[in-house]
Amino acid sequence: MKGEFWHVRSDFLTSDPRQVVRGIFDDDKKNYQKAELELNKEVALLDDALTLFVTSLRGGYHNEDKWKNNVSVKAAAAMANSALNYLFLARHAVMFGYFPECRDLLRSIHERITRCYLFFADKDEAERFFSGKQIEQKDVRKKLSDILASGNDSRKSEILAMLQDSYNHQSRVVHPNLESLSARTFGPETEKLSERVVKYPFFGGMLSSDLGKSTIFVVIQATLFALKVIGVMFEETSGTWEKEFSRILQSYNTFLNHAREFTR
Repeated sequence: MKGEFWHVRSDFLTSDPRQVVRGIFDDDKKNYQKAELELNKEVALLDDALTLFVTSLRGGYHNEDKWKNNVSVKAAAAMANSALNYLFLARHAVMFGYFPECRDLLRSIHERITRCYLFFADKDEAERFFSGKQIEQKDVRKKLSDILASGNDSRKSEILAMLQDSYNHQSRVVHPNLESLSARTFGPETEKLSERVVKYPFFGGMLSSDLGKSTIFVVIQATLFALKVIGVMFEETSGTWEKEFSRILQSYNTFLNHAREFTR
């Protein structure tokens, strides 16, 4: 797998520590520049999704007088604002080559967006948030699942499906267990991961065209989930928002299907 990466350093134990640090930073910058060229189509789609997120937030704030005294919308907006910054950071993480660490950012985005919807739908939970009380993610997931499963609302059903898919994907790799370190571990696969994890670590950005594309798809998926939630909060009635969301979703699915066909 090493040979596929754009920049791989092997001087961790041989070079001066300051040279190691500077070399990693220089290679990270090169990764970012190459990613902008080789992953330009996928990055452009992610940026379209982020742009729609910003458009939604701006539209909400332009109507702030209608909800500035609504504790549910205020708490939801606070979570949406935080999620957007994490999405920006996740984009940078991919471009620099820090995809293993990007998974932790995606978990943080998931926690914020699920709270965003919960606070919007449940005034009591929004008030708990503003009171400074701790809100456990397991409680958020259970309450939100109950809310989304109630009634016969197609939008709720879509969000619930995206919620479950996102949770199942992330729960396997975000905790700092042995498996979570596998992406940062090399060495002969004839050795157990528990033996390789200390002997063959990898530091700095690690990026290739295929790896970059697959990780960008995951960030786009997280952004689409966030967009579905914020689209409920700040509903736009002209149809423009829904049309753009559908275009991004269709392009995302097309990219994903092509990638799956390529790997068969």
